[in-house]
Amino acid sequence: MHPGYVSGTKGDITVGNDVWIGAFAIVLSGVTIGDGAVVGAAAVVAKDVPPYAVVVGNPARVVKHRFDPDMVAQLLAIRWWDWPEDRVKTAADLIWSDRVAEFVAQYRAGVPAENIPPLVPTSSLSGTGDTVAPHEPARPPAPAFSVVMPVYNGTRFLDRAINSLRRQTFAAWELLVVDDASTDASAARLDARAAADPRIRVFRHPDNRGPSAARNTALRAARGEWIAYLDCDDEFAPDHLAQAHGQLGDADVLMFRYDVVEERPGHPHFGRTTTHDPATGLHRIQVVGGDTIAVPLGVIHRKELLDRAGYFDESLGRFQGQSEDADLWRRFARVGARIIPVPAVSGRYHVRADSLARARPPAPATVHDDSPLGGVWVDDGPEVVSSPGLDPRVTRPRVMFASYHCYQDPTGEAALCARDLFTSLTARGWICEVFTGPALDDPSAPPIGFHLRGRPGVRTLLGTAGPLGFSLYSETIPGGLPVTVFASDPPAAARPPSTAEAKTFLAVLKDYLEKFRPDVVLTNGHDLASAGIATLARRAGAKVGFWLNDFTHPDPRSLGGYDAVIVPSEFSRVHHRALLGIDCVVLPPVIDPIRVTVDRTQGREHVTFVSPEPTKGVFWFARIADVLGRSRPDIPLQIVAGSSQEDWINVCGVNRNEVPSIRVMANAPNRQQFFHRSKLILMPSVVQESFGRVEVEAMLNGIPVIASDRGALPEVVGAGGKCIPIPTQSTADTRTLPTTAEVEKWVAVIIRLWDNPTEYSTASEAARKTAIRWHPDVVVPRWEKFLAHFPAVVQVRPL
Repeated sequence: MHPGYVSGTKGDITVGNDVWIGAFAIVLSGVTIGDGAVVGAAAVVAKDVPPYAVVVGNPARVVKHRFDPDMVAQLLAIRWWDWPEDRVKTAADLIWSDRVAEFVAQYRAGVPAENIPPLVPTSSLSGTGDTVAPHEPARPPAPAFSVVMPVYNGTRFLDRAINSLRRQTFAAWELLVVDDASTDASAARLDARAAADPRIRVFRHPDNRGPSAARNTALRAARGEWIAYLDCDDEFAPDHLAQAHGQLGDADVLMFRYDVVEERPGHPHFGRTTTHDPATGLHRIQVVGGDTIAVPLGVIHRKELLDRAGYFDESLGRFQGQSEDADLWRRFARVGARIIPVPAVSGRYHVRADSLARARPPAPATVHDDSPLGGVWVDDGPEVVSSPGLDPRVTRPRVMFASYHCYQDPTGEAALCARDLFTSLTARGWICEVFTGPALDDPSAPPIGFHLRGRPGVRTLLGTAGPLGFSLYSETIPGGLPVTVFASDPPAAARPPSTAEAKTFLAVLKDYLEKFRPDVVLTNGHDLASAGIATLARRAGAKVGFWLNDFTHPDPRSLGGYDAVIVPSEFSRVHHRALLGIDCVVLPPVIDPIRVTVDRTQGREHVTFVSPEPTKGVFWFARIADVLGRSRPDIPLQIVAGSSQEDWINVCGVNRNEVPSIRVMANAPNRQQFFHRSKLILMPSVVQESFGRVEVEAMLNGIPVIASDRGALPEVVGAGGKCIPIPTQSTADTRTLPTTAEVEKWVAVIIRLWDNPTEYSTASEAARKTAIRWHPDVVVPRWEKFLAHFPAVVQVRPL
C-alpha cells in the first residue's frame, strides 16, 4: 500500500500480513491491519493496529498502537528500515513475524543504551471517533552528541547533509542549526526538517556574522557532552557517531580521516576524491600560524574543553585564508587536551568555489585576499573562472516555466533540463514558478496523475470547463519552487492536447500568470496548447524565450513571436541559423553533479550503451557487440533501455544466448544506477545530436565516452573521449548492420582502454577535466546573466 488515503466503514477493508503501509499514509476507521503489516514513517493510523505490527519512523505518528513505549523506543533505535537491502532480507523472518521481542533482543545488541531515543508522541486520541488532538511532547534527555551546523544559503545541499545525520547507526544526537541570515529558502527548509524531527533545533542570526559566530551560537545551546561538526554542504559517513562513541575513553579530542571531494571547476584535481588523514600532521598542531590540521568535519571534542580553551574566534574566518578552526584546535592542545587520531572516515568534505556553509560576509574594501586558492585555476586547457553567480546589484527578474510538456516527467530529457535549471535558480535566490501540462515522453508510462496523486505534499484540485474535467496537482519543491501540473480527464500520458484541452490549459495558465506576474517566461513544445503560451505571457507583460532542445521544430515562422530562442550548443545555433534563418542564444543545459555522480571508483565493469534505438545507433552497437562477443567475451556490455517499446536488439539479430556478456537494464531515471557499473560509454548516434547530456554526465564521473561525430557530439565530448566518424549513409531509417570492418575502430578503442590501465586513467582524467565546461558553477551564471538582461535581448528575427 503506497502513501495515500484509505478509509471505509468498519470491516470494509482488511490490510493483511506482510503489507507495507508507506510513509505519510493516512489510515482511518474501518481498516483492519494484519499482524505482519509494517507501518511507515510519519503514518497516521487511527484504528485496529495489531499487537505485532512493526511501527517505524522517527517518530512514527501512530495514533493508537499496542507496543509499550520501551518497545517502540527500541525499534526506533534499531532503525532496520535504513538497513541495506541484503541485511533486511537476512532478518526478514523476524521483521515480518510476531516475534518482535526476539527481533529486538537479537538486533539491539549493537545499539548502545544512549542510542535509544525517548518515545515522543506527536498526537493522541481525544474524544470519540477519529478526532486527533495534539499532545505536548516531553523534553528529551541530553544526547551524547551535539552536532553543530552553520548555514548560509544552503538550500541546495541541506537535505543531503541532514539525511546523512539521520542515517547514523547511533541515534542519540541533537542537531543545532544556525541560519546565518540566509537570503535563499534555507529558513523554510530548516523549519520543515525541525518539524519532522524533534532532535533538530534551529537558531537564526538577523544579519550575516560568519561561520565562527554561527558555530558559537550553536555551541552555547548544546546539551551533549560531545561536540561534532557538520557543514550544510558536507555529509557524515553512516557509522561516524557510532565509531566516535566507541573511541571516547579518556580522549578529549578525536580527529578522524575524511574524504575530500574536489568540486571547484578548473582545479587540477576537479572531480577527484582523496582521503585526508590528520594523524600525519598532528605534530604541527602547536605551531602558531600553522595550517589547518583537520576541518571541523574531522573533529569531535568534549564540550567542557570550550570552558578552558574558549570558543571560535569570531574575528577569524570572515575572509578566505583565515583558519578559525585551526586556531581553536591549537588552543585545545595548549590547555593540555588529549588528542587521539581515529583511523576511520568521518564523512565527505565537499570543496566548492561557492562553498555554502563557508560563505563569508562581505569584506571591507581595504582588505585584500592573498590566498593562493582563489576562484581561478589555470590548467593545460583554457582558463575557467568560477563565478558565485549574478552581481547582487542586478535585480533578478521573476521567471516562470510554462509548457504542456510535463515538468514532472520522470524520464523526459526536456523535463530534466527544466528541473535542473529551475532547482539551481531557486537555490541561488531567484523567484520562480512552474506551470505545465501532463504530456510525457514515454508513451508507455502511466499518466502523471498516477505518479503525483497521493504523493506527500501534493495538493489536488478538481475543476471543470464545460464538459471537460481536469485536475491540478500543486506542490512546493524543497527550496521554495511552486510547481503545478494540469491534467485533463480522462488522463493520458503521451498524446497532443485536443482543442478543448488546449483552451482549458491556457485559461488556467492565464490565472497563474496574473497572480505570479513573471518578468520572463521560458517555454518549449510544438503542440496546440504550448503554441498559445507566448501570447498569454506577452499580455501579462513578460518576455518570452523558446527553449529549442532538438531539431524537430516544424515551422520557423512560429518562432517569430518569441523574444529569444535558446539552443544548447554552438552546432545547434549554426544549424538553426542555416535551416530556419534565425539567430539563437547558446545556453547549455544545467546538469546537477549531485544527482548523477557516483563515489565508487572500483567495480566499473561494463561498456554501456544507453537507449537501444535506431537514432542512437543500435545497429552499430549490435555489430560492435557481435565482434566483441566473438573476440573478447571477457568485456561485459550493458544496455540501458530507453522509452522505445520495440526490442531493437532482437530486431538487429543479436542472439543474447550467443553473446552472454550482454546485460540488459531497465530504463533508469536515476542514472547513478548504471554509471556506477560503467567503465566506458558508447554513443554511436546516427542523427544530428543537439547536445549530449548522458555524455556530459558520464564525463563528470570520469567515464570516457566513445561517440560518433554527429551533431554536437564532438563539441560536447572534446578531449573527454573519442569521436569516430560514421558513414553518412547510416541514418535513423537504416535497418542493416554495418560491416565488421566499419566497426573496427570502435572495437580497437574499447579494447585498448579496457586492457591498458595507464591509458584508461589518462582518459578518465581527461573526461573529468572536459566536464568542467558543463559544470553548473560555470553554466548557471551564464543563465543568470542571460535572464537578468533578458529585456535587452534582441528579438528573434529572420536573417
